[in-house]
Amino acid sequence: MQTANFVPIYPKDLGRWVKSAMSLLKKVTCKDERKRRSTDGSSELSIASLAGPVSEDVSILAIAKDESYDEDVMTNPINRSVQALRTGLTIAFHVENLYEKATGLDLLLKRNKQGVEKLPSSEQAELNSKLATAAAIASYVLASYVVWDLSVVMADDVSLVEMEIPDEPPVHFSNPVDAFRTLLFYYGKDLNQPGKVNNDLEFVKFSLMYFRKVIDAVKLREKQLLHVEPFVQTKYKLEGYEFIVDGFTIFSDQSVISSSVNHCSYDEIVGNDEVIHFSQRMWQRLFCFSFTERRNIMLELGALPKVR
Repeated sequence: MQTANFVPIYPKDLGRWVKSAMSLLKKVTCKDERKRRSTDGSSELSIASLAGPVSEDVSILAIAKDESYDEDVMTNPINRSVQALRTGLTIAFHVENLYEKATGLDLLLKRNKQGVEKLPSSEQAELNSKLATAAAIASYVLASYVVWDLSVVMADDVSLVEMEIPDEPPVHFSNPVDAFRTLLFYYGKDLNQPGKVNNDLEFVKFSLMYFRKVIDAVKLREKQLLHVEPFVQTKYKLEGYEFIVDGFTIFSDQSVISSSVNHCSYDEIVGNDEVIHFSQRMWQRLFCFSFTERRNIMLELGALPKVR
């Protein structure tokens, strides 16, 4: 069912994906390809890396508990970050599943898995290209939701945190499973570096910066993706929330709210010095309005004077 130009995403749609999302948050296993480079940062392989990197396990949940200094209860900001990941994963699973059905990718996967007969080269190429597009879609939806959700968590304080992360995480965009696995692996690896994250603010800041980089990585590949029409021509909206997915369109964070006013200089104001000073106090107090809380503390305190 489509409502008001959006395909709604209901909680019941996401329930079937919670187990898969939690499994990824509990543990992902991957090889750190960055270890194949020599210690001086060159592209040449070091002697110790000739055999290739060894598989490692990363647990986002364990890291979150370690950063909370509690084995059972996470701090509110860190818990919010983990919940954003879980919800984002379920939405990504759901949207990617709808893409599979819309493009016939699910049927190709079924035939390829059965292995009764090998897929023709043309269909194998179609399968690979659709899997790559599905991986980009899944990664983009996950990253978009995490950024959207975390952008309002202690926004003023988080914005003051200075931090650097690698330009682009080495995510595998070959298929959705590998995309999720490598995306979360490098997120956890970098998050758990000694001294990288030391408090709640830095945890949220790192998460925002990392998943913004994921969005950038997908956008760089957008023009090369094939079979994208069913995704880019459909808009999705999370029921009860303002989170929407409109293709690969980038929307502002919740914390970024813009407003426009007509410019007026003080020499254009007609009146004496007292009136000009009054107008200055008026607009300063009007700008105390909070767009997120939908209220103005000055109005509640009775500090907005009557205008005649």
